[in-house]
Amino acid sequence: FDMLDPEQPTYIGMFSQGTVLHTHNVQLDPETGRLYLCGTNNGLYIYDLAANPVNPPQVGHWGGPYVHDLHVQDGLVHAALIYAGDYRILDVSNPGNIQQIASVNSGEQFAHSTWTTADGNVCVVADETSGARHLSFFDVTVKSNPVEIAQYTENAISLPHNPFILDDVCHVAWYTEGYIALDISDPSQPV
Repeated sequence: FDMLDPEQPTYIGMFSQGTVLHTHNVQLDPETGRLYLCGTNNGLYIYDLAANPVNPPQVGHWGGPYVHDLHVQDGLVHAALIYAGDYRILDVSNPGNIQQIASVNSGEQFAHSTWTTADGNVCVVADETSGARHLSFFDVTVKSNPVEIAQYTENAISLPHNPFILDDVCHVAWYTEGYIALDISDPSQPV
């Protein structure tokens, strides 16, 4: 879809990739014009919409464990590997040669989704499980060494889905709690 006029999006075409049988979701990197396919049957795929938005060429593939969701920023993918229970950081600055920089277990080892602060120094990971902690905040100032600095849960049976960070607010969609905004001006103590 051409979104130059968001009030009247225009359909411009569809493409498919023969080896991808399904996709859980997609992420766009507006800085590079790249499209990331998450949750495929065959790894993480990267396409270049800047080169051709109707029939984008594939520019990268990571055949590692299943990537359920991701956030991409500044040449780095912050990947949620739901079944591996990991939060991983991948260097995709050269999408033809994707390098894993870091891997840590998420809070409940069921990493569903991620998002980073604008400066890229903090990442929130949502574990889509009930019980114990559900959001884990990591200091990723040193990309090769993510350090968990906080956890947050609304209650023992709450179930988060997706967090998004804008400025000092972490916006979180929950299956059980609806919408919650967390003040993360001090990310080690979300309120």
